[in-house]
Amino acid sequence: MGYSQGRVPFLGIHMLLGVIGPLVHPSPERVLAIGVGSGGTPWGAAISPATRSIRGVELIKPVLDTLEDIAEARPDGVVAALLHDPRVRFEYGDGRQALTRGHELYDVIEADAVHPQTSHSGLLYSAEFLEQVKARLAPGGIYVQFAPTPRVVDTFAAVFPHAVLLRPFPVLIGSKDPIYFDHAALLRRLAEPEVLAHVHRANPTVVSLAERVSGEPYLWTTESPRIAPPLTDLFPRDEFFINQATDTEREWRPAVMPTAAAIQPTAKAER
Repeated sequence: MGYSQGRVPFLGIHMLLGVIGPLVHPSPERVLAIGVGSGGTPWGAAISPATRSIRGVELIKPVLDTLEDIAEARPDGVVAALLHDPRVRFEYGDGRQALTRGHELYDVIEADAVHPQTSHSGLLYSAEFLEQVKARLAPGGIYVQFAPTPRVVDTFAAVFPHAVLLRPFPVLIGSKDPIYFDHAALLRRLAEPEVLAHVHRANPTVVSLAERVSGEPYLWTTESPRIAPPLTDLFPRDEFFINQATDTEREWRPAVMPTAAAIQPTAKAER
């Protein structure tokens, strides 16, 4: 029996992970997706007309072959539309290796959702991986990823000087630079007709993305307390998941909370 982590029509959570970066960043010209999967996260990343290029790196080559087959069988479908978008380029390779090669910097880097109990998934949640991501962010660039466990959040906050945790569906945004984050503006943008039309083209059963991140966010700044990152390449603790709850929408808090001042949203005028 196979093990599914995505599907066509695209899952709402994957599209959510894709759209957040381009909607939060004021000028998301260059986007890198670590993992392509069924295509939901790159499809979400294509939401902004300001985006000029979307590079997707997929570790499992048959996944890309399958997307080509689906596009050929359904030329009017969403997968074909994604593959024919001139901004999109998918390649077979290792995402961490891709981060070590070349010198291009990205305005938005995103990781397709991976269950943390999956073998070797720790290589995409470790502090070392996040340091590699941080090094490839352009000035003002942001990184977006799924936050399935408290240890993932604590590791993320240990690496990125500025971070946001969206709730109730846990999504992290991190940057080397201050994130001028306006939660109310993000919720409005997620509910805009053009955003919903983009999502519904891929999956008309998705009612709302905004409600998934409508809870009060947590924010970290350089003044927020941190702990040593609990997830590293040598100690991928969340891969040993037998004694942990798997409900990603339960209420939990990081081991070290941000300061009270940092919890308040930091926002500039809408852009």
